[in-house]
Amino acid sequence: MDKSIKNLFEKYKIQFVIFTLAVLALFHFIYMRYQANINPILDVLNYNAILLVVSFFVLIIAVVSYPRIYKFKILISGYILVAFFLNYLLASNNIKIFDVDVYNKINELHEYFGLKLLFWLFNLNLLAVILVPSYINYSTGKNMSPFALVFNMVLFISLIYFFNSAKHIHGFINGFDKYYLLTSIITFAATVVLSAFNIEEEHNYGSIVVSMSVVLLYANFFIKNNLEIRLLLLLMAAILTVGIFYHWMGSLLHKAQYDPLLKIYNRQYMNGILDGVVDVNLGKTFSILMCDIDHFKKVNDTHGHMAGDRVLFRVAQVIRDTALPEGVVCRYGGEEIIVFLRNKTADEAETKAKKINAAVKKHPVKYKSKSITVRISIGGASSKEGVKDISALLKKVDDALYKAKKTGRDKVVMAN
Repeated sequence: MDKSIKNLFEKYKIQFVIFTLAVLALFHFIYMRYQANINPILDVLNYNAILLVVSFFVLIIAVVSYPRIYKFKILISGYILVAFFLNYLLASNNIKIFDVDVYNKINELHEYFGLKLLFWLFNLNLLAVILVPSYINYSTGKNMSPFALVFNMVLFISLIYFFNSAKHIHGFINGFDKYYLLTSIITFAATVVLSAFNIEEEHNYGSIVVSMSVVLLYANFFIKNNLEIRLLLLLMAAILTVGIFYHWMGSLLHKAQYDPLLKIYNRQYMNGILDGVVDVNLGKTFSILMCDIDHFKKVNDTHGHMAGDRVLFRVAQVIRDTALPEGVVCRYGGEEIIVFLRNKTADEAETKAKKINAAVKKHPVKYKSKSITVRISIGGASSKEGVKDISALLKKVDDALYKAKKTGRDKVVMAN
């Protein structure tokens, strides 16, 4: 396999999706072969109680993991899955709300419409998880996540009430039923594609969301088999739980290499690249950029150190986002940030450096009621001989940055 493809698969964590497909294939084989034995067991068990316990367990795992992994996608995944389970219990048990048996009525309009609507909404939720930022303010994420559970439940119940009370709704329901599977496949495909475009520089979580989408898509083909659907919901909970632990373990190593303030790689990781211990596949021709915030001491003196930390974080994120996908971004020290550009010539690196410089200017840092304008200087150099003399290359980068600072700042200077 080509090394670049292998690196992409490793970054995407494709092995978790493959594991899910293997588990799903095994599940299908066992269920199809032994369903006559499984059905009586499920009939005896109190499935509602089991799903409630599983929901509680999933939520606890997501909540406990959040302050340790500090990833919003994990927390929001737990809440939307629990909302999905609770709505399923309401729909499948024909529970009355305000003395109205809304679910039974909607199923009279079209069989399985309520369940299909629930699955379709969960598809959209998984797509939304891919699109939300991985890292947001801790307290903001903690406060927003329960809202996702409440919103999903209120939305589903409101839609059910609407379809029950609205006149001339049969045409819409028939149209929804006709295109339900097609739209589900399209949403699944969008989740897969966007997860590939949203691979983070650190341990990727998108593969876990895609794995849940795979199970949900599979469930769409067996929506009329109530017992199999019930088993698939438990399987989905197991996949999320295993996925969180899988991500957690992968993040332990990552946290040791990560700057907790800037959310980019730290000096230790950078040293690993320079020493050849960490292989980031720089290529035969690669470039290095060194970015330094202009007059950073003035920011601290004028606005305070909390504002200074905010500026550092936002600038680091802008540099990281602009440098991706070929850039590996590390904190060099203080307000200096280094960028390793894989397979980039000096001209390509200069173009990328100018984009970084312009992006930082374009995004003033918001702190309380203030808007802090930030400028950076960038020095760069390129190698055509691989990493064999990377220390000498770093010295050129330092000299280029010094020249940029000395000749007016807010500019890009590339070493000859």
